[in-house]
Amino acid sequence: MAALAKPVGRTSVALDGRSAENRTQETNLGNLVADSFRRVAVSDVALVNGGSIRVDEIIRPGRLTERDVLSVLPFKNKLIKIEVTGALLREALEHGVSRVANNAEPGGFPQVSGIQFSYDASRRPGDRIVDLKVKGEPESIRWQLLRSLLSMAVTVTLCSKERQYLRRPKKCRLILTRCGVLLSVDRLRQRLKVA
Repeated sequence: MAALAKPVGRTSVALDGRSAENRTQETNLGNLVADSFRRVAVSDVALVNGGSIRVDEIIRPGRLTERDVLSVLPFKNKLIKIEVTGALLREALEHGVSRVANNAEPGGFPQVSGIQFSYDASRRPGDRIVDLKVKGEPESIRWQLLRSLLSMAVTVTLCSKERQYLRRPKKCRLILTRCGVLLSVDRLRQRLKVA
């Protein structure tokens, strides 16, 4: 059990790990997890479903240990890096906010890195994203024209958890099957050991 006390970092601010918040809105702990996934995979963006953050408390400022990491992410899900079109990225975000409603905690809310988006929960599912920026760039006229042609040719690399897509409803599996895997789980594991 001494291994769980091993320091892995520090935080100067409280980190919001509360379940209700991570399942329904952006949180600083969700940002930290998504930013970490993105950095390790060296991807353009990262998506993490808020329901996978399990600590359900506020982590106080100070030293972070292996125990803290396991409290936040207790499952042994694997990361995967894939290449997605802008259309598929938008579709994944739409899926993530499709069940957001008052007093609902669906768990699929996307905690993100490299992406900024806003949505309107009063709109019908599938048409809730009202603003999307990838790496600080707004959807351009080019993206809008390409979307009207059914597919955005612009691609970005995305890092996410393998099971997030493989064990979810058919729509998410469909998103994954239309993407090429760029970095396998084993290669990500090797990169983690080097870093």
